[in-house]
Amino acid sequence: MSSNFKQHIASRLQRIANLLLLNASIIDNLGLLNGKMGIAIFFYHYAYHTGNEMYEVKAGELIDEIYGEIHQNTSVNYADGLSGFGAGIEYLVKNGFIEANTDEVLEEIDKKIYYTVRHVPNRIDLCFGLTGCGKYYTARLYNPFNNKETKVTTLNEEHLSCIVDSLDKTYDTYFDLLSVIDLLSEAYPLNVNHAKVKHYLNYATDKLETMLYEDQHFGIYPATFNPLSASVALIQASVKTGVKEYKDRGIHFLNNYEESFRQFLEGDLHNLKSGSLKWSILYDYLSIETENNIYKQLSEDWLNLSLIEDKDTFAGFRVEEYNNRLSMGLLHGYAGMGMALLTLIDKCPRDWLGLIPWYLEKERKPKVPLSSIEHKHLESEAL
Repeated sequence: MSSNFKQHIASRLQRIANLLLLNASIIDNLGLLNGKMGIAIFFYHYAYHTGNEMYEVKAGELIDEIYGEIHQNTSVNYADGLSGFGAGIEYLVKNGFIEANTDEVLEEIDKKIYYTVRHVPNRIDLCFGLTGCGKYYTARLYNPFNNKETKVTTLNEEHLSCIVDSLDKTYDTYFDLLSVIDLLSEAYPLNVNHAKVKHYLNYATDKLETMLYEDQHFGIYPATFNPLSASVALIQASVKTGVKEYKDRGIHFLNNYEESFRQFLEGDLHNLKSGSLKWSILYDYLSIETENNIYKQLSEDWLNLSLIEDKDTFAGFRVEEYNNRLSMGLLHGYAGMGMALLTLIDKCPRDWLGLIPWYLEKERKPKVPLSSIEHKHLESEAL
């Protein structure tokens, strides 16, 4: 990247940070994916990148606000509730942004999530279902600072095992299936209910190929399969578990389906659920894991596209609404775009991507892809 291009990204990051400073405290969502927790994570990373303590202070204030807003009826879901908040706290502790004994500060959340898993009928998907609760427990168990011999750790292992036992159901959507693959690949190295984790993970990866076949030949799951997301999910599963077969299957999907699917990738939005920065991040990951320069170029093309400023929007980016409001969070909004930009300029490690269900898709319609000529001029237009 040229120095001018990096300066342009720095300017856009500053505008995102300013927008979040103005709006973070008035958001009534405490969650990781759509609320204050995700914004706090961005502020901690941005403070580290810029050396400006103001953002670190604001991040700490947001965490305090969240604790003040938790009440008896706060949802346990991952997107907007306690599971995502707790996973976010573990992430911040693990990365050295805050100091806390999470066995103490998350003790009541442990109990509430476990009660919900045992007694309340639940969905599968990561945002509002069982796998989101499971992601909370894997985050708890991966904390390197917690004592592995305590009663709390034993209980959390039991809670995760209970969730794994509940995953022997029919997966009706790609999102459910990829949520299961995401969770089980994280649980795999923990040696918790390992035989079932391995069995269900193998079943899920087989089911993914079966669903693809049914989609391609019978249209059972119309316009919802994205080989780009599925391939990244499988390659990540291989990295986490050490099982080479998962990566081989991901490469198979790339080789057979990815190129023809590019016409369906939309750039009318910029966020991480369904926008241009999502495609840039995923192609960037693939370029690293496969050492394929074509994916690197595609990542840069989508980044350049996202930086073409929309004068009629905040910070020049187009984002989705969430609950009838312009989204500020990690998945749909500005905090996620800020994290993506920091990552793409190598100022933020990629482990934060494990916090979000980037494989969540919206239904797509065929779209004529950008021509190679348009791609060639994206960076100059952005500047």
